[in-house]
Amino acid sequence: MSSTAGAGPDPARPAYPLRTQRKQATRRALQQAALLLFAEQGYEETSLAQIAKLAGVSVRTFTVHFPTKEDVLFTSAQQGFADLGNLVRAAPAALADLDAVEHAIIARWQAGSYDPVEQRLTELLVRAAHTSSVVRGKQMENLNRIRETLIGAIAQRHHERRPSMATQLSADIATRTFHLAVIEWSTAKQDTMIPILRRWFATLRSVASDPARMRRD
Repeated sequence: MSSTAGAGPDPARPAYPLRTQRKQATRRALQQAALLLFAEQGYEETSLAQIAKLAGVSVRTFTVHFPTKEDVLFTSAQQGFADLGNLVRAAPAALADLDAVEHAIIARWQAGSYDPVEQRLTELLVRAAHTSSVVRGKQMENLNRIRETLIGAIAQRHHERRPSMATQLSADIATRTFHLAVIEWSTAKQDTMIPILRRWFATLRSVASDPARMRRD
C-alpha cells in the first residue's frame, strides 16, 4: 500500500529470485519516472513514451507492468486495506476509536522496514497531486478507500449493524490525520514516520479536548 494510499510499507519481504527482483526494480523505476514527470510537467502532459524513456525501457515494457498511465498511481494490493481493518478490529477494546486507528497504523508500519525509494515515490506523488486534477482525484479515491476500511472496522468494534454518524466522523478525522502525517513524512530526512504519526494524533487529541477550539458559543 502506498504511503498516501494506505497505512505503511508491506511486511518484510522474503528473498525473491533474481528475475522477480528485476521485475520489481523495473516497476519501481517506471513509477518513479512517471511520478517525477507528473510532478514536473503535469499528468495530462506526460506520455507513456516519456515515462518509458526516462526509466530506460520500452513502451511495451511499461504496458506489461501498467496497462494504462493511470495504473501507475496507487497500485498497492487490496491486502493492505484488509490488513489495516484487521489491525483496527484487533486493537485492545479499552482503546478509544482514534487510539485504535493510531495503534493499527503504527503496528502495520512497524511490520515493514524503512524504504527510501517508497518515501521518494510518496514525495513525488504528493508533488504531482498539486499539479494534476487526475492525480488529486486518484489520491482522494485512495483516501476514501482507507476511510471506508476504517468505518467498517470501527463499526465492528462498536457492534453497529450500520455505521453511526460518530463512527463515520471518527474515520474521516483519522484518515485526514494519517494523510497529513504522510505528507510531512514524504519530505522527512530519515525514517521518522512513527514519531510523525504520534505527533499528529497527539495534536488531534489536544485540539479535541481544548474548549477554546471545540466549544460552541
